[in-house]
Amino acid sequence: MKYLILFLLIIAHLQSQSINYEYRITWSEPVTGVNTAINCITTDPYNLVAIYACGKNGVVLKSSIMGTEWTNVGVNGIPPNIELNTIGTITPNIVVTAGNIGNTTYVYRSDNGGSNWNLVFTQDDGRINAIALWYNYRSFLVGNPVGGRWSIWKSVNTGQSWDSAGLYLPQNENESGFINSFSRGYDMDILAFGTNNHRVYYSANSGTNWETLFLPDESIHSINIRGRNFICGGDNLYTSSDYGHVWSREVSPGTGSINGINFPDISYIIPADNFLGYPAFLIRNGNNIYYTENVGSSDWEIKYSSARGN
Repeated sequence: MKYLILFLLIIAHLQSQSINYEYRITWSEPVTGVNTAINCITTDPYNLVAIYACGKNGVVLKSSIMGTEWTNVGVNGIPPNIELNTIGTITPNIVVTAGNIGNTTYVYRSDNGGSNWNLVFTQDDGRINAIALWYNYRSFLVGNPVGGRWSIWKSVNTGQSWDSAGLYLPQNENESGFINSFSRGYDMDILAFGTNNHRVYYSANSGTNWETLFLPDESIHSINIRGRNFICGGDNLYTSSDYGHVWSREVSPGTGSINGINFPDISYIIPADNFLGYPAFLIRNGNNIYYTENVGSSDWEIKYSSARGN
């Protein structure tokens, strides 16, 4: 499945040490022990002890050894008939996941590594697409619009409670978002997410004000930001070096929606100009992981092809 491939991309990101790091990675598809689809995977970038994944049937998987072994911890407090869309963690023990039963979205939180879960948020007619946790700083839920307003919620206690005050962003026409089409900058105040209406919404002040950025592609399935540099994936790949005001279409491999793009740790020192010239991994609908040593060139190559499909 494509989400197993997303997991591999994250592992690659965690293991990266230099611009040529990909030659030291051994690619594999981990056995999770469940047969349900996996929709999202996450880890705390500053603490690699625990990796979490979520999916259908209330499944929450946890690995403490870099994904080689998994335990289903979504059994004490999460109903088995929920489809979990997204998950976030900030320590080995604090984890928040969100999903839907019918048209109602539910958010669950654990402070003991998944041994127990508490319901901390519900919303009728909604869907939470992304979770961004941070210690006692601002954490966020971002979801599809409800009642003509995008669902953006803030927490200042690592997800124990959520508040939407001061986070108003109106819906344009019938637009909605995509699971995991969200990015938070290294400056914790910067947020951005994609929609199915040519739009990326961007905030530089933790959601108090929003700017609308327009792309040629109708649906923006993935987004990654570093400072003023944006890279977005729809049917095509686009970069911007001025906070999304001017976009350049870049060469990208394969066909279909670009569901994820990730960079080696070297990207933490991307200069102020843009992403171009840096290495990256990319996935589309399908079973291939693509790699380039130079975003902006045409030298993408297949680095891994999943035997299990997408």
